[in-house]
Amino acid sequence: MMISFALVTTIFLFVFGFFFQVSNAIQIHLIEHQLFKQFDRFLIQLQDDQANGIQLKVNKNQLEMVMKDGQQVRYLFIKGQIIRSLKKNPDSPYRGYTILLDHVRKMKHQTLSNGIKMEIQLFNRSASYTGSAFIWGRIDE
Repeated sequence: MMISFALVTTIFLFVFGFFFQVSNAIQIHLIEHQLFKQFDRFLIQLQDDQANGIQLKVNKNQLEMVMKDGQQVRYLFIKGQIIRSLKKNPDSPYRGYTILLDHVRKMKHQTLSNGIKMEIQLFNRSASYTGSAFIWGRIDE
């Protein structure tokens, strides 16, 4: 009787441990997928602005684009977020505060010969995702 109780308890612990590990792996995968979708939405907005941009300026923690209509768009990395702001003309201040990416751990710019490579690392709880975006041409150094 004592042996069967010990055997059932041991089997229960192994089964519980197995299901705990599986559910933990599924949760991490779901968080990684959410981070991927968030980066994908950011990339769509960046590509839309890039298509209308004629000039690009890169600073330490921001990226500025001058559009065909004279407006300026700024992507600013601050406090774990990438924020998009708009300036109507060169004399006015930036307005708007659209958070395009949240849970940003690191954003890095690399100037290439004919463009810029942006590498963004997202982190949420125990999952992370690193995405890259390329902006070709229109560089103003």
